[in-house]
Amino acid sequence: MIVYVGKTFSSAVTGGQLQRVDCEKCATEYYYELVRVGTGAASAPYLIGQNSAANRASRAAEKALAKRLAREAEMVPCPQCNWVHSSLIDRYRRRQYSGFVKLVVLVSVLGLLAVPFIRLALADDRGRNRDGSGAGMMPWVIAAPFILSAAWLLPIRAALRRRINPNRTFPNAPALPPGTPPAMVRRPDPRTGEDRLEAVPRPAVGEDESVRPGQVGREWVTYRAGQVTFPSACCVCMAPATTQYSAPFKVREGDELDVPLCVGCARGLKAKWWLTALATALLLAGVLALVAWGGVLKVDATGRTILFTAGCIIGIPLFVAVIPTLVTKPYKLKVVDKDRAIFRLTTTSPEFVRALREQVRESEGR
Repeated sequence: MIVYVGKTFSSAVTGGQLQRVDCEKCATEYYYELVRVGTGAASAPYLIGQNSAANRASRAAEKALAKRLAREAEMVPCPQCNWVHSSLIDRYRRRQYSGFVKLVVLVSVLGLLAVPFIRLALADDRGRNRDGSGAGMMPWVIAAPFILSAAWLLPIRAALRRRINPNRTFPNAPALPPGTPPAMVRRPDPRTGEDRLEAVPRPAVGEDESVRPGQVGREWVTYRAGQVTFPSACCVCMAPATTQYSAPFKVREGDELDVPLCVGCARGLKAKWWLTALATALLLAGVLALVAWGGVLKVDATGRTILFTAGCIIGIPLFVAVIPTLVTKPYKLKVVDKDRAIFRLTTTSPEFVRALREQVRESEGR
């Protein structure tokens, strides 16, 4: 028997590029920063050439980033007249609903696989042909809409893409996707006299209300990848930060944010993690014992012991890996737009969120 052992390396790189736009309506020249994330992966079979695999993953991520920066766009309106250039809309649309291609392949394959089963369902004594060959072409007719799904799924995708039209409200300010960068124009520096790019603030039409201060409940901040830098303050108590959050047990590397913490809060969260892990393990063991010996299942003593032991071996590590981290994590992160790397973040400290929000507002000239 051949056993394959390998290690897969993944890499992600964030980068930006300044894009120039000449407005189609008023000929205003403006700029915006396009930020994207490139990802890459490479494997080292049998753990051979791990350094080479890591380098290949990094090169693949950089190549993917360069390709995205060259092909994609953000729908940034003209700061003078609110018109969004048609080329920006077209390039933005091409990236939307890209999963329809995989859906077409999946539906077509399922349609092909379903033909034999449809034939068996139809080929009874009444449905057989005179030569006894079965249900004839009827299975193919029934499966045809699925096999030829590209004929109707791709037009649906095209119709959905056409609905993305921020110029529908022109000349009023358009409703834009969350995280759309601001337009920048050239203005002379009052000190040096040289031209510099300055962000032009725009009204928050269609933006998420949760990014605004003074709301009820937990405060959130919406930001683009690379747009904010965590302040050197604890995200729990705002004391000077000396360390970063790290759960004692991680399911996968890279799943956590390195939010700053002070020593006291870091110790408190770690102690809370272990107490929650212990409570989770004891609760799960109690439930398994109740199932095994509480008369729920009709098995003998050996079966109860096997059930309890297997449940503890499999279930306790699984639940301990997930529940304590969910309970003690000092932040919540939601993905607003994975493709464009737009996120929403909240932490235990509202002041920490407000500090991040100020960074976002400053970067957008607000």
